[in-house]
Amino acid sequence: MDRPIDNGDYLDSEAGKALLTTGPSSESPNGFPSSSTSEGHLTAMKSPDDPDPHSPTPPPAFQRLPEDLFIDIVQLYVDRRTPIRDLIRLILVCQRWRTTVEGTPTLWSRITGNETVAHLRKGLEMSQQSHLDIEYEGIGPNMTMRIFLSEIGPHIARWKSFVAILTTGELPLGELETKPAPVLEKLHLVNRYYRRWTISVTLFGGAPAPPTLKDLWISGIPISLHPLRLGQMERFKLQAHPHATTAEIITTLQGSPDLYKVELSCVGDRNELTLVKDTIRLPLLVDLRIHNIPQHMALQILSNIFAPNLRTLQVMLLGSENPRNRTLAAMTSLIPIMKSIASDALAINVHFGCILYRISIGGLSLAFEYNRNPMDAGELAAELFGWLGSHLGGHVMDHPVTLSINNFSTDSLCIDWLSSCVKVTKLRLWHDTTTTFTRLFKDALLSLSNPNALSSTGWLLPHVDILETNLTWKEASSNLVNMISARESAASHSNQPEGTPTMSPRRLREIRLSFGGFEANEEHPLEIDFMRAIRNAAVDADIYWSGVKWEE
Repeated sequence: MDRPIDNGDYLDSEAGKALLTTGPSSESPNGFPSSSTSEGHLTAMKSPDDPDPHSPTPPPAFQRLPEDLFIDIVQLYVDRRTPIRDLIRLILVCQRWRTTVEGTPTLWSRITGNETVAHLRKGLEMSQQSHLDIEYEGIGPNMTMRIFLSEIGPHIARWKSFVAILTTGELPLGELETKPAPVLEKLHLVNRYYRRWTISVTLFGGAPAPPTLKDLWISGIPISLHPLRLGQMERFKLQAHPHATTAEIITTLQGSPDLYKVELSCVGDRNELTLVKDTIRLPLLVDLRIHNIPQHMALQILSNIFAPNLRTLQVMLLGSENPRNRTLAAMTSLIPIMKSIASDALAINVHFGCILYRISIGGLSLAFEYNRNPMDAGELAAELFGWLGSHLGGHVMDHPVTLSINNFSTDSLCIDWLSSCVKVTKLRLWHDTTTTFTRLFKDALLSLSNPNALSSTGWLLPHVDILETNLTWKEASSNLVNMISARESAASHSNQPEGTPTMSPRRLREIRLSFGGFEANEEHPLEIDFMRAIRNAAVDADIYWSGVKWEE
Protein backbone atom coordinates (compact mmCIF):
# COMPACT_ATOMS: atom_id res chain seq x y z
CA MET A 1 0.00 0.00 0.00
CA ASP A 2 1.21 3.52 -0.84
CA ARG A 3 2.12 5.86 1.95
CA PRO A 4 -0.01 9.00 2.53
CA ILE A 5 0.78 11.64 -0.04
CA ASP A 6 2.99 14.35 1.44
CA ASN A 7 2.27 17.66 -0.23
CA GLY A 8 3.78 19.87 2.45
CA ASP A 9 2.24 23.18 3.45
CA TYR A 10 0.91 23.98 0.01
CA LEU A 11 -1.73 21.38 -0.56
CA ASP A 12 -3.98 19.19 1.55
CA SER A 13 -4.03 15.44 0.84
CA GLU A 14 -7.49 15.60 -0.73
CA ALA A 15 -6.47 18.08 -3.40
CA GLY A 16 -3.11 16.33 -3.84
CA LYS A 17 -4.76 13.01 -4.64
CA ALA A 18 -7.07 14.74 -7.10
CA LEU A 19 -4.14 16.35 -8.90
CA LEU A 20 -2.41 13.00 -9.16
CA THR A 21 -5.40 11.33 -10.77
CA THR A 22 -6.90 14.07 -12.96
CA GLY A 23 -5.71 16.49 -15.58
CA PRO A 24 -6.33 20.24 -15.75
CA SER A 25 -9.97 21.17 -15.26
CA SER A 26 -11.55 24.11 -17.08
CA GLU A 27 -14.48 24.05 -14.65
CA SER A 28 -12.30 25.53 -11.90
CA PRO A 29 -11.15 29.17 -12.13
CA ASN A 30 -7.54 28.01 -12.05
CA GLY A 31 -8.00 24.69 -13.78
CA PHE A 32 -7.50 22.61 -10.61
CA PRO A 33 -9.72 20.26 -8.64
CA SER A 34 -11.07 22.16 -5.66
CA SER A 35 -11.07 21.53 -1.94
CA SER A 36 -11.67 23.94 0.94
CA THR A 37 -8.04 23.90 1.95
CA SER A 38 -6.57 24.26 -1.54
CA GLU A 39 -8.92 27.17 -2.31
CA GLY A 40 -7.56 28.99 0.74
CA HIS A 41 -3.99 28.42 -0.37
CA LEU A 42 -4.75 29.59 -3.88
CA THR A 43 -6.37 32.80 -2.62
CA ALA A 44 -3.34 33.56 -0.47
CA MET A 45 -0.67 32.64 -3.01
CA LYS A 46 -1.85 33.49 -6.51
CA SER A 47 -0.96 36.65 -8.39
CA PRO A 48 -2.93 38.19 -11.28
CA ASP A 49 -2.16 36.26 -14.42
CA ASP A 50 -3.61 38.82 -16.77
CA PRO A 51 -2.98 42.24 -15.22
CA ASP A 52 -5.10 45.13 -16.45
CA PRO A 53 -3.22 46.66 -19.41
CA HIS A 54 -4.52 50.10 -18.39
CA SER A 55 -3.23 49.81 -14.84
CA PRO A 56 -0.33 52.19 -14.01
CA THR A 57 1.14 49.50 -11.76
CA PRO A 58 3.61 47.25 -13.61
CA PRO A 59 3.14 43.49 -13.22
CA PRO A 60 5.22 41.71 -10.58
CA ALA A 61 8.79 40.87 -11.55
CA PHE A 62 8.16 37.13 -11.74
CA GLN A 63 5.38 37.80 -14.26
CA ARG A 64 7.93 39.46 -16.55
CA LEU A 65 10.39 36.53 -16.52
CA PRO A 66 10.99 34.90 -19.91
CA GLU A 67 9.54 31.41 -19.94
CA ASP A 68 12.88 29.67 -20.48
CA LEU A 69 14.37 31.47 -17.46
CA PHE A 70 11.35 30.58 -15.36
CA ILE A 71 11.77 26.90 -16.32
CA ASP A 72 15.44 27.04 -15.32
CA ILE A 73 14.44 28.42 -11.92
CA VAL A 74 11.87 25.66 -11.45
CA GLN A 75 14.50 23.02 -12.22
CA LEU A 76 16.75 24.48 -9.54
CA TYR A 77 13.90 24.64 -7.03
CA VAL A 78 12.60 21.09 -7.14
CA ASP A 79 14.19 18.57 -4.79
CA ARG A 80 16.08 15.92 -6.77
CA ARG A 81 14.66 13.26 -4.45
CA THR A 82 11.00 14.30 -4.81
CA PRO A 83 10.63 16.31 -8.03
CA ILE A 84 7.04 15.32 -8.87
CA ARG A 85 5.76 16.31 -5.41
CA ASP A 86 7.41 19.72 -5.74
CA LEU A 87 6.05 20.31 -9.23
CA ILE A 88 2.52 19.62 -7.98
CA ARG A 89 3.03 22.26 -5.32
CA LEU A 90 4.16 24.81 -7.90
CA ILE A 91 1.19 24.40 -10.23
CA LEU A 92 -1.12 25.58 -7.45
CA VAL A 93 0.44 29.04 -7.32
CA CYS A 94 -1.23 30.66 -10.31
CA GLN A 95 -2.57 30.02 -13.79
CA ARG A 96 0.63 31.05 -15.55
CA TRP A 97 2.77 28.75 -13.41
CA ARG A 98 0.36 25.89 -13.98
CA THR A 99 0.29 26.43 -17.75
CA THR A 100 4.08 26.61 -18.00
CA VAL A 101 4.88 23.70 -15.68
CA GLU A 102 2.24 21.36 -17.07
CA GLY A 103 3.19 22.36 -20.61
CA THR A 104 6.88 21.51 -20.18
CA PRO A 105 7.19 17.69 -20.28
CA THR A 106 10.94 17.75 -19.58
CA LEU A 107 10.26 19.15 -16.10
CA TRP A 108 8.47 15.88 -15.25
CA SER A 109 11.13 13.58 -16.66
CA ARG A 110 13.02 12.89 -13.43
CA ILE A 111 11.63 9.76 -11.75
CA THR A 112 12.83 8.55 -8.33
CA GLY A 113 12.03 5.78 -5.88
CA ASN A 114 11.61 8.31 -3.07
CA GLU A 115 8.07 9.20 -4.11
CA THR A 116 4.84 7.25 -4.03
CA VAL A 117 3.59 5.11 -6.88
CA ALA A 118 0.95 7.81 -7.57
CA HIS A 119 3.65 10.47 -7.96
CA LEU A 120 5.68 8.13 -10.17
CA ARG A 121 2.71 7.51 -12.47
CA LYS A 122 1.96 11.23 -12.63
CA GLY A 123 5.54 11.92 -13.72
CA LEU A 124 5.44 9.23 -16.40
CA GLU A 125 2.17 10.64 -17.74
CA MET A 126 3.17 14.32 -17.70
CA SER A 127 6.61 13.70 -19.22
CA GLN A 128 4.87 12.44 -22.36
CA GLN A 129 7.62 11.22 -24.72
CA SER A 130 10.52 13.00 -23.02
CA HIS A 131 13.61 10.98 -22.19
CA LEU A 132 13.68 9.91 -18.55
CA ASP A 133 16.29 10.30 -15.81
CA ILE A 134 15.58 7.49 -13.35
CA GLU A 135 17.08 7.01 -9.91
CA TYR A 136 16.46 4.42 -7.23
CA GLU A 137 18.39 4.41 -3.97
CA GLY A 138 17.71 1.49 -1.69
CA ILE A 139 17.90 3.53 1.53
CA GLY A 140 14.43 4.68 2.55
CA PRO A 141 12.52 4.42 -0.76
CA ASN A 142 8.73 4.51 -0.88
CA MET A 143 8.56 1.25 -2.82
CA THR A 144 10.56 -1.89 -3.42
CA MET A 145 12.83 -2.19 -6.42
CA ARG A 146 10.50 -4.74 -7.99
CA ILE A 147 7.50 -2.41 -7.79
CA PHE A 148 9.58 0.49 -9.06
CA LEU A 149 10.79 -1.51 -12.05
CA SER A 150 7.30 -2.77 -12.82
CA GLU A 151 6.16 0.85 -13.22
CA ILE A 152 9.09 2.22 -15.24
CA GLY A 153 9.94 -0.94 -17.20
CA PRO A 154 7.35 -0.42 -19.96
CA HIS A 155 9.01 2.96 -20.65
CA ILE A 156 12.54 1.58 -21.13
CA ALA A 157 12.67 3.00 -24.65
CA ARG A 158 12.67 6.47 -23.05
CA TRP A 159 15.36 5.83 -20.41
CA LYS A 160 18.14 8.40 -20.74
CA SER A 161 19.82 7.54 -17.44
CA PHE A 162 19.26 4.77 -14.93
CA VAL A 163 20.95 4.84 -11.52
CA ALA A 164 20.17 2.04 -9.04
CA ILE A 165 21.80 1.75 -5.60
CA LEU A 166 20.79 -1.64 -4.17
CA THR A 167 20.99 -2.43 -0.46
CA THR A 168 19.04 -5.68 -0.22
CA GLY A 169 19.68 -9.28 -1.15
CA GLU A 170 17.42 -9.02 -4.19
CA LEU A 171 18.82 -8.41 -7.64
CA PRO A 172 15.85 -7.54 -9.84
CA LEU A 173 16.69 -5.64 -12.99
CA GLY A 174 13.39 -6.22 -14.82
CA GLU A 175 13.24 -5.09 -18.43
CA LEU A 176 16.89 -4.06 -18.26
CA GLU A 177 17.79 -7.74 -18.58
CA THR A 178 15.50 -8.48 -21.48
CA LYS A 179 14.83 -5.38 -23.59
CA PRO A 180 16.95 -2.77 -25.40
CA ALA A 181 17.29 0.78 -24.08
CA PRO A 182 17.96 2.68 -27.32
CA VAL A 183 18.60 6.17 -25.86
CA LEU A 184 20.38 5.16 -22.63
CA GLU A 185 23.40 7.41 -21.94
CA LYS A 186 24.16 6.67 -18.28
CA LEU A 187 23.89 3.33 -16.45
CA HIS A 188 24.93 2.93 -12.80
CA LEU A 189 24.21 -0.43 -11.14
CA VAL A 190 25.66 -0.48 -7.62
CA ASN A 191 25.16 -3.27 -5.10
CA ARG A 192 26.01 -2.23 -1.54
CA TYR A 193 24.64 -5.41 0.00
CA TYR A 194 27.17 -7.66 1.74
CA ARG A 195 26.30 -10.56 -0.53
CA ARG A 196 28.17 -11.02 -3.81
CA TRP A 197 26.38 -12.75 -6.68
CA THR A 198 28.34 -15.25 -8.75
CA ILE A 199 25.86 -16.03 -11.54
CA SER A 200 26.34 -13.74 -14.54
CA VAL A 201 23.61 -11.26 -15.41
CA THR A 202 23.01 -10.40 -19.07
CA LEU A 203 21.62 -7.02 -20.03
CA PHE A 204 19.47 -5.93 -23.00
CA GLY A 205 18.49 -9.51 -23.84
CA GLY A 206 22.07 -10.31 -24.83
CA ALA A 207 22.18 -7.52 -27.42
CA PRO A 208 25.02 -4.98 -27.51
CA ALA A 209 24.72 -1.89 -25.37
CA PRO A 210 23.18 1.10 -27.15
CA PRO A 211 25.72 3.30 -28.95
CA THR A 212 24.45 6.21 -26.86
CA LEU A 213 25.88 4.73 -23.62
CA LYS A 214 28.63 7.07 -22.39
CA ASP A 215 28.78 6.46 -18.63
CA LEU A 216 28.87 2.93 -17.16
CA TRP A 217 29.38 2.09 -13.47
CA ILE A 218 28.98 -1.51 -12.30
CA SER A 219 29.71 -2.41 -8.69
CA GLY A 220 29.10 -5.72 -6.93
CA ILE A 221 26.90 -7.11 -9.73
CA PRO A 222 28.26 -9.78 -12.11
CA ILE A 223 27.14 -8.16 -15.35
CA SER A 224 28.42 -10.06 -18.37
CA LEU A 225 30.62 -7.61 -20.25
CA HIS A 226 31.32 -9.53 -23.46
CA PRO A 227 27.82 -9.26 -25.04
CA LEU A 228 27.71 -5.50 -24.42
CA ARG A 229 30.43 -4.75 -26.99
CA LEU A 230 31.04 -1.41 -25.36
CA GLY A 231 32.57 1.10 -27.72
CA GLN A 232 31.33 4.67 -27.25
CA MET A 233 31.93 5.16 -23.55
CA GLU A 234 33.50 8.20 -21.92
CA ARG A 235 33.42 6.99 -18.29
CA PHE A 236 33.93 3.37 -17.20
CA LYS A 237 33.93 2.25 -13.56
CA LEU A 238 34.04 -1.45 -12.64
CA GLN A 239 34.12 -2.50 -8.98
CA ALA A 240 33.80 -5.77 -7.04
CA HIS A 241 33.16 -7.82 -10.16
CA PRO A 242 33.69 -11.53 -9.38
CA HIS A 243 34.79 -12.78 -12.80
CA ALA A 244 35.43 -10.03 -15.34
CA THR A 245 38.42 -11.28 -17.29
CA THR A 246 41.54 -9.40 -18.33
CA ALA A 247 40.69 -10.05 -21.97
CA GLU A 248 37.18 -8.56 -21.57
CA ILE A 249 38.52 -5.44 -19.88
CA ILE A 250 41.30 -4.95 -22.44
CA THR A 251 38.77 -5.34 -25.27
CA THR A 252 36.47 -2.83 -23.60
CA LEU A 253 39.25 -0.27 -23.20
CA GLN A 254 40.56 -0.76 -26.74
CA GLY A 255 37.07 -0.35 -28.18
CA SER A 256 36.36 2.91 -26.34
CA PRO A 257 38.85 5.52 -27.60
CA ASP A 258 36.74 8.38 -26.20
CA LEU A 259 37.23 7.31 -22.58
CA TYR A 260 38.39 10.12 -20.31
CA LYS A 261 37.93 8.41 -16.92
CA VAL A 262 38.53 4.74 -15.98
CA GLU A 263 38.41 3.09 -12.57
CA LEU A 264 38.98 -0.64 -11.99
CA SER A 265 38.67 -1.90 -8.41
CA CYS A 266 38.50 -5.39 -6.85
CA VAL A 267 37.97 -7.19 -10.14
CA GLY A 268 38.05 -10.96 -9.70
CA ASP A 269 39.96 -12.54 -12.60
CA ARG A 270 42.60 -14.74 -10.92
CA ASN A 271 43.83 -16.58 -14.00
CA GLU A 272 47.49 -15.76 -14.56
CA LEU A 273 48.16 -14.76 -18.15
CA THR A 274 51.27 -14.31 -20.21
CA LEU A 275 51.80 -10.59 -20.86
CA VAL A 276 51.55 -9.61 -24.51
CA LYS A 277 52.09 -6.37 -26.38
CA ASP A 278 48.63 -5.09 -27.21
CA THR A 279 48.44 -1.30 -27.26
CA ILE A 280 45.49 0.42 -25.59
CA ARG A 281 45.14 3.84 -27.21
CA LEU A 282 43.15 6.29 -25.10
CA PRO A 283 44.12 9.78 -26.34
CA LEU A 284 41.42 11.53 -24.28
CA LEU A 285 42.00 9.70 -20.99
CA VAL A 286 42.75 12.08 -18.11
CA ASP A 287 41.97 9.90 -15.06
CA LEU A 288 43.06 6.27 -14.53
CA ARG A 289 42.54 4.50 -11.18
CA ILE A 290 43.61 0.90 -10.61
CA HIS A 291 42.78 -0.37 -7.12
CA ASN A 292 43.33 -3.91 -5.88
CA ILE A 293 43.03 -5.84 -9.12
CA PRO A 294 45.11 -8.95 -9.94
CA GLN A 295 48.69 -8.00 -10.66
CA HIS A 296 48.74 -9.62 -14.10
CA MET A 297 45.70 -7.53 -15.10
CA ALA A 298 47.36 -4.35 -13.84
CA LEU A 299 50.58 -5.19 -15.66
CA GLN A 300 48.77 -5.84 -18.92
CA ILE A 301 47.06 -2.45 -18.73
CA LEU A 302 50.00 -0.41 -17.44
CA SER A 303 52.50 -1.82 -19.92
CA ASN A 304 50.26 -1.27 -22.96
CA ILE A 305 48.30 1.90 -22.32
CA PHE A 306 48.95 5.01 -24.39
CA ALA A 307 47.34 8.02 -22.71
CA PRO A 308 49.29 11.23 -23.47
CA ASN A 309 46.81 13.51 -21.68
CA LEU A 310 46.66 11.63 -18.38
CA ARG A 311 46.47 13.97 -15.35
CA THR A 312 45.57 11.49 -12.59
CA LEU A 313 47.16 8.05 -12.18
CA GLN A 314 46.39 5.99 -9.08
CA VAL A 315 47.75 2.47 -8.66
CA MET A 316 47.10 0.42 -5.52
CA LEU A 317 47.99 -3.27 -5.59
CA LEU A 318 47.51 -5.57 -2.63
CA GLY A 319 49.30 -8.88 -2.29
CA SER A 320 51.96 -7.77 -4.77
CA GLU A 321 55.68 -8.28 -4.29
CA ASN A 322 58.32 -5.64 -3.75
CA PRO A 323 57.37 -2.74 -6.05
CA ARG A 324 60.87 -2.70 -7.52
CA ASN A 325 59.87 -5.87 -9.36
CA ARG A 326 57.35 -6.34 -12.14
CA THR A 327 54.88 -3.54 -11.41
CA LEU A 328 57.22 -0.59 -11.67
CA ALA A 329 59.03 -2.19 -14.60
CA ALA A 330 55.70 -2.36 -16.43
CA MET A 331 55.22 1.37 -15.91
CA THR A 332 58.41 2.36 -17.76
CA SER A 333 56.50 3.57 -20.80
CA LEU A 334 54.43 5.83 -18.53
CA ILE A 335 57.41 7.67 -17.05
CA PRO A 336 57.08 10.73 -19.35
CA ILE A 337 53.40 10.99 -18.41
CA MET A 338 54.17 10.56 -14.70
CA LYS A 339 56.74 13.35 -14.94
CA SER A 340 54.08 15.60 -16.43
CA ILE A 341 51.55 14.67 -13.75
CA ALA A 342 54.04 15.30 -10.93
CA SER A 343 55.27 18.58 -12.39
CA ASP A 344 52.31 20.51 -10.97
CA ALA A 345 52.67 19.06 -7.46
CA LEU A 346 53.36 21.39 -4.55
CA ALA A 347 53.80 18.68 -1.93
CA ILE A 348 54.30 14.95 -1.44
CA ASN A 349 52.10 12.72 0.70
CA VAL A 350 53.50 9.57 2.31
CA HIS A 351 50.99 7.28 3.99
CA PHE A 352 51.53 4.22 6.18
CA GLY A 353 48.36 2.25 6.85
CA CYS A 354 47.63 -1.04 8.55
CA ILE A 355 48.34 -3.06 5.38
CA LEU A 356 49.83 -0.71 2.79
CA TYR A 357 52.12 2.23 2.16
CA ARG A 358 51.41 4.98 -0.37
CA ILE A 359 53.34 7.83 -1.96
CA SER A 360 51.36 10.57 -3.73
CA ILE A 361 52.82 13.41 -5.77
CA GLY A 362 50.08 15.61 -7.17
CA GLY A 363 47.81 13.43 -9.31
CA LEU A 364 50.26 10.49 -9.16
CA SER A 365 49.64 7.93 -6.39
CA LEU A 366 51.37 4.55 -5.98
CA ALA A 367 50.40 2.20 -3.14
CA PHE A 368 51.49 -1.34 -2.34
CA GLU A 369 50.91 -3.87 0.38
CA TYR A 370 53.83 -4.74 2.64
CA ASN A 371 53.61 -8.52 2.85
CA ARG A 372 56.48 -8.87 5.24
CA ASN A 373 57.05 -7.52 8.76
CA PRO A 374 55.42 -4.07 9.10
CA MET A 375 58.83 -2.76 10.12
CA ASP A 376 59.91 -3.37 6.52
CA ALA A 377 57.38 -0.84 5.24
CA GLY A 378 59.84 2.00 5.76
CA GLU A 379 62.45 0.19 3.70
CA LEU A 380 59.97 -0.57 0.94
CA ALA A 381 58.73 3.02 0.89
CA ALA A 382 62.34 4.24 0.71
CA GLU A 383 62.91 2.03 -2.33
CA LEU A 384 59.78 3.43 -3.96
CA PHE A 385 60.91 6.96 -3.14
CA GLY A 386 64.25 6.23 -4.75
CA TRP A 387 62.60 4.91 -7.90
CA LEU A 388 60.40 7.98 -8.18
CA GLY A 389 63.32 10.32 -7.58
CA SER A 390 65.48 8.66 -10.21
CA HIS A 391 62.74 8.61 -12.86
CA LEU A 392 60.82 11.83 -12.16
CA GLY A 393 63.80 14.01 -11.33
CA GLY A 394 65.59 14.75 -8.08
CA HIS A 395 63.81 18.11 -7.76
CA VAL A 396 60.69 16.18 -6.75
CA MET A 397 62.36 15.31 -3.46
CA ASP A 398 62.61 19.04 -2.65
CA HIS A 399 58.85 19.31 -2.14
CA PRO A 400 57.55 19.47 1.45
CA VAL A 401 56.17 16.14 2.65
CA THR A 402 53.05 15.24 4.63
CA LEU A 403 53.53 11.99 6.57
CA SER A 404 50.37 10.11 7.59
CA ILE A 405 50.55 7.23 10.05
CA ASN A 406 47.18 5.51 10.26
CA ASN A 407 46.78 2.47 12.53
CA PHE A 408 50.34 1.55 11.75
CA SER A 409 52.71 -0.08 14.21
CA THR A 410 55.88 1.88 13.63
CA ASP A 411 59.12 2.78 15.38
CA SER A 412 61.77 5.42 14.90
CA LEU A 413 63.79 3.46 12.34
CA CYS A 414 60.76 3.10 10.05
CA ILE A 415 60.48 6.84 9.49
CA ASP A 416 64.06 7.97 10.05
CA TRP A 417 64.86 7.63 6.36
CA LEU A 418 62.30 10.40 5.72
CA SER A 419 64.17 12.75 8.04
CA SER A 420 67.40 12.23 6.11
CA CYS A 421 66.18 12.43 2.48
CA VAL A 422 63.10 14.69 2.43
CA LYS A 423 61.59 17.50 4.48
CA VAL A 424 58.49 16.36 6.39
CA THR A 425 56.61 19.52 7.38
CA LYS A 426 53.24 18.02 8.31
CA LEU A 427 52.64 14.96 10.50
CA ARG A 428 49.28 13.21 10.69
CA LEU A 429 48.76 10.60 13.42
CA TRP A 430 45.42 8.84 13.11
CA HIS A 431 43.86 5.84 14.76
CA ASP A 432 40.74 3.75 14.40
CA THR A 433 38.69 3.92 17.59
CA THR A 434 38.52 0.11 17.62
CA THR A 435 42.30 -0.24 17.94
CA THR A 436 44.44 -0.06 21.04
CA PHE A 437 46.38 3.14 21.52
CA THR A 438 49.29 1.65 23.47
CA ARG A 439 50.15 -0.94 20.82
CA LEU A 440 50.18 1.44 17.90
CA PHE A 441 51.15 4.91 19.01
CA LYS A 442 52.75 5.08 22.43
CA ASP A 443 56.24 4.21 21.16
CA ALA A 444 55.88 6.60 18.23
CA LEU A 445 54.97 9.53 20.50
CA LEU A 446 57.86 8.72 22.82
CA SER A 447 60.26 8.57 19.87
CA LEU A 448 59.08 12.01 18.75
CA SER A 449 59.49 13.42 22.28
CA ASN A 450 63.26 13.00 22.64
CA PRO A 451 66.46 13.16 20.60
CA ASN A 452 67.14 9.77 19.04
CA ALA A 453 70.70 8.49 19.07
CA LEU A 454 69.99 6.28 16.02
CA SER A 455 68.54 9.10 13.96
CA SER A 456 70.71 10.84 11.38
CA THR A 457 69.11 14.18 12.30
CA GLY A 458 69.09 13.89 16.10
CA TRP A 459 65.34 14.47 16.41
CA LEU A 460 62.88 12.57 14.30
CA LEU A 461 61.12 14.73 11.70
CA PRO A 462 62.70 18.02 12.84
CA HIS A 463 60.98 20.11 10.12
CA VAL A 464 57.42 19.30 11.22
CA ASP A 465 55.47 22.45 12.08
CA ILE A 466 51.91 21.21 11.45
CA LEU A 467 50.42 18.36 13.51
CA GLU A 468 47.05 16.74 12.82
CA THR A 469 45.81 13.96 15.08
CA ASN A 470 42.84 12.36 16.80
CA LEU A 471 44.96 10.96 19.67
CA THR A 472 42.98 13.03 22.14
CA TRP A 473 41.39 10.37 24.30
CA LYS A 474 42.24 8.61 27.55
CA GLU A 475 45.94 7.81 27.94
CA ALA A 476 46.74 9.12 24.45
CA SER A 477 46.08 12.72 25.44
CA SER A 478 48.78 12.89 28.10
CA ASN A 479 51.39 11.36 25.77
CA LEU A 480 50.41 13.85 23.10
CA VAL A 481 50.75 16.83 25.44
CA ASN A 482 54.15 15.58 26.61
CA MET A 483 55.40 15.19 23.04
CA ILE A 484 54.29 18.70 22.05
CA SER A 485 55.81 20.18 25.20
CA ALA A 486 59.15 18.41 24.69
CA ARG A 487 59.51 19.54 21.07
CA GLU A 488 58.49 23.09 21.91
CA SER A 489 61.06 23.21 24.72
CA ALA A 490 63.81 21.88 22.45
CA ALA A 491 62.92 24.35 19.70
CA SER A 492 62.88 27.36 22.03
CA HIS A 493 66.36 26.53 23.44
CA SER A 494 68.04 25.70 20.14
CA ASN A 495 70.54 27.98 18.45
CA GLN A 496 71.50 25.52 15.69
CA PRO A 497 71.29 26.69 12.08
CA GLU A 498 68.97 24.63 9.89
CA GLY A 499 71.82 23.09 7.87
CA THR A 500 73.37 21.44 10.92
CA PRO A 501 73.51 17.61 10.52
CA THR A 502 71.83 17.07 13.89
CA MET A 503 68.86 19.39 14.26
CA SER A 504 66.44 20.41 16.95
CA PRO A 505 62.74 20.35 16.03
CA ARG A 506 60.85 23.36 14.73
CA ARG A 507 58.16 25.01 16.80
CA LEU A 508 54.68 23.90 15.90
CA ARG A 509 52.66 26.64 14.24
CA GLU A 510 49.42 24.69 13.70
CA ILE A 511 47.79 21.83 15.63
CA ARG A 512 44.58 20.23 14.33
CA LEU A 513 42.73 17.97 16.77
CA SER A 514 39.55 15.90 16.78
CA PHE A 515 38.11 13.14 18.94
CA GLY A 516 38.69 9.75 17.38
CA GLY A 517 37.28 10.99 14.11
CA PHE A 518 34.04 12.13 15.75
CA GLU A 519 32.72 15.58 16.52
CA ALA A 520 32.50 16.58 20.17
CA ASN A 521 29.05 15.81 21.56
CA GLU A 522 27.35 14.85 24.82
CA GLU A 523 28.99 11.42 24.70
CA HIS A 524 32.40 12.83 23.75
CA PRO A 525 32.53 16.39 25.15
CA LEU A 526 35.42 18.69 24.46
CA GLU A 527 37.77 18.53 27.46
CA ILE A 528 38.72 22.07 28.29
CA ASP A 529 41.58 21.00 30.58
CA PHE A 530 43.13 19.00 27.74
CA MET A 531 42.85 21.92 25.33
CA ARG A 532 44.42 24.24 27.90
CA ALA A 533 47.27 21.78 28.32
CA ILE A 534 47.83 21.77 24.56
CA ARG A 535 47.77 25.57 24.54
CA ASN A 536 50.33 25.74 27.36
CA ALA A 537 52.57 23.17 25.65
CA ALA A 538 52.39 24.69 22.16
CA VAL A 539 52.68 28.34 23.22
CA ASP A 540 52.15 30.25 19.93
CA ALA A 541 50.56 27.55 17.74
CA ASP A 542 47.10 27.95 16.23
CA ILE A 543 44.92 25.18 17.64
CA TYR A 544 41.87 23.74 15.87
CA TRP A 545 39.21 21.36 17.07
CA SER A 546 37.26 19.53 14.33
CA GLY A 547 38.30 22.19 11.83
CA VAL A 548 37.32 25.19 13.98
CA LYS A 549 39.96 27.40 15.56
CA TRP A 550 39.80 27.01 19.33
CA GLU A 551 39.94 30.00 21.57
CA GLU A 552 38.94 29.94 25.19
